[in-house]
Amino acid sequence: MLACVLAGEPFIVDADEFTEAELSEVDGWLKSNIKSEIFISEFGQQEGLKSRAEADPEVIRALDLLPKAKELAEGARKIIAERNGARIGGNQ
Repeated sequence: MLACVLAGEPFIVDADEFTEAELSEVDGWLKSNIKSEIFISEFGQQEGLKSRAEADPEVIRALDLLPKAKELAEGARKIIAERNGARIGGNQ
């Protein structure tokens, strides 16, 4: 028997229900969620969610892309400003 917590609700899993291969496939997810649940229990909801986000591959990828997004936004602002400046200067 293995005691687990999912969405804050405890439940029991029979260890024979899963093969070693199945468990190793979700090893990272299991560790991340166990850590998150411990952080929620010990430090509160905010820290638990922060812990979960730090291990989320989509969040990690999004954080990696933030500098590029900032660069693109700045470039777009510059182009818009140049176009608006050309229109204002051309209308005088």
